[in-house]
Amino acid sequence: MDKLPLNQVLCGNAFELLPKMPPESVDCIVFSPPYWGLRDYHLPPIILSGKADCEHEWQTEQINWNRGSVDKSEKQASNKGSLVFKTDTNFCVYCGAWKGSFGLEFHPQLYIDHMALLCSLLKRVLKRTGGLWINMGSTYASKDIFVVEREYYE
Repeated sequence: MDKLPLNQVLCGNAFELLPKMPPESVDCIVFSPPYWGLRDYHLPPIILSGKADCEHEWQTEQINWNRGSVDKSEKQASNKGSLVFKTDTNFCVYCGAWKGSFGLEFHPQLYIDHMALLCSLLKRVLKRTGGLWINMGSTYASKDIFVVEREYYE
């Protein structure tokens, strides 16, 4: 892609589309990434990091994790309306690449690493005079969680 079309929306996976775009070609970027552990959009998995020429062999370990409750017991989780996710680690044993859905990483640090990668791809295509806006609301803060935390610390 040598030149971007005018007045046209480009649709696709940002991790795949952005490297094909010309550098410093975008005036304004507004995006709302998938929030970590919030929902599964049932998209095909993507491969992030690692080596492009690697013949990946995936090491998979299933992890169950709970979001939204101070007490991690299953009884408390079900009482508090928490979400329990089952996810796979999916790392390549040769190059360390990760395969999965952005936002469904098994650990928040991996999500932050992928967000940093995305922002570096966005920075490359953003003009020096351009602006970037990220919509990153707090989906983890709710009245129930605050009540649980207040009771927990009293």
